[in-house]
Amino acid sequence: MGRPPLLTLNIGEQIDDLVCVDILHIPHASGKYDETFYLMQCSICKREKRMRSSTIRNRHGTTHKACGKGLKLVDKVFHQRWCAMRTRTCNDNYRCTHRYKQRGIDSDEFQYFIDFYDAMYPSFKKLADQIGAKNVSLDRIDNDKGYSVANCKWIHKQDQQANTCKVVHFEVTFPDGHTEIHKDLQRFCR
Repeated sequence: MGRPPLLTLNIGEQIDDLVCVDILHIPHASGKYDETFYLMQCSICKREKRMRSSTIRNRHGTTHKACGKGLKLVDKVFHQRWCAMRTRTCNDNYRCTHRYKQRGIDSDEFQYFIDFYDAMYPSFKKLADQIGAKNVSLDRIDNDKGYSVANCKWIHKQDQQANTCKVVHFEVTFPDGHTEIHKDLQRFCR
């Protein structure tokens, strides 16, 4: 059985999530011939990557999910935060699944690491530079809603502990008569 035929793409053709935007002829290291590469662009995140025809033919890295390949090495703590979020919301065997998945808390918007990276890394990096990456925690603004760009923020781990479903909210009436709702007694007392 011989080699499978080479794949030839035209500009504008789409394979899975990738669209061919250019055809590159690059001299081989030996200098004896040119190799053909395709410049492919993800139709979802618009990232571009150079790919061999055999890679495309075998459908390796042709989905949006593959756009994040290698990014977990950029910041391991950030990647750990994404893995922990996905475990809490997707794993039936997670010890606290009753607090997340069974309550309907999801992370569908961040199904792929690349989407989480694009939406959340700049704000993570900004806070991590101030307080250290290991002290940064992902917090849901509304604990009854899932993980999404609109419902997530980065905060210090100590502050995050004050925003859980176990925290009891209390009402404070001040001497001038106005009232406020608080949820962190230690912070209120400080």
